[in-house]
Amino acid sequence: NTVLVPQIVRAVKNDPDGGEAYTNRIMTAFLVLVAALAVVMTVASPAITWLYTDDAWHQPALAPQFSSMVLLTALCMPQVFFYGMFFLLAQVLNAREKFGPMMWAPIANNVVAVVMLALYAAIWGFHSDTSQPFSAGQLALLGIGSVVGIAIQTAVLVPFLRATGFHYKPRFDFRHTGLGHTFHIAKWTLGLVAVNQITQLIVRPSADDPSRD
Repeated sequence: NTVLVPQIVRAVKNDPDGGEAYTNRIMTAFLVLVAALAVVMTVASPAITWLYTDDAWHQPALAPQFSSMVLLTALCMPQVFFYGMFFLLAQVLNAREKFGPMMWAPIANNVVAVVMLALYAAIWGFHSDTSQPFSAGQLALLGIGSVVGIAIQTAVLVPFLRATGFHYKPRFDFRHTGLGHTFHIAKWTLGLVAVNQITQLIVRPSADDPSRD
């Protein structure tokens, strides 16, 4: 909001093409970056899970449970790409004074989540040993179902974006187009996010009982 919307609004008002080329460039650059980040985070799921779990989970006796947690983390990581895409599309809509779709699109994700959890409860919720690792079916339903939910939430925005007259076309001619200024501004917001994440790693709750995590 604080970085992209003002930049896109300025391009819409000042550029001869109504900001279409600039928006296509910023969308392409951002989607490439967030896709690369999602791939890196998926590959790094074991390390990320280790960082965000209490030391009690790292005991040999809980190795199967920890492995299950790592697999679920890896299945959920593609959400990074779709969340990035969702907020990018939402900012493009906001810059064109279309504020409603971003507010209502999460309902689609909520519906998917309710259906997913209802299926989980119907299949495993009342007759499974919760002290055991997730089964392959449970991992698939929870992990892939979560990704499908945010993917649908993102897809909801596409028709509204087209209705504004904007049609995305990938553009890789980034040099000397003003994107450097945009990313220069964005680095401060990204720095704030990084500091918050580091703080969470340092000041995290500990527990003697791993089930509290």
